[in-house]
Amino acid sequence: MAVRYLSPKSNYIFKQIFGDQRNADILGGFLQAVLDLPAEEYDRLTIVDPHLTPGRESEKLSILDVKLHTKSGNTIDIGYATPKPARVSPTSSK
Repeated sequence: MAVRYLSPKSNYIFKQIFGDQRNADILGGFLQAVLDLPAEEYDRLTIVDPHLTPGRESEKLSILDVKLHTKSGNTIDIGYATPKPARVSPTSSK
């Protein structure tokens, strides 16, 4: 039986993994790795807007706003957005 994985780029899956304050440690670890932020510099993060609600299906745009606070007093604002799907023009065959 083949194992299927869900894409973390899916709005729903991304929100389940990263958009819940209860999973802030997962998101914090991910951001430390991506931003190459030393563990001793990381303080905390705050999820500002976890609601990844899509508009119309054709104009899907989802944003997760996070504020990562460093021990040196800096705040790094982070947002995740999924792009609008590409438009496909119908073609006629002759």
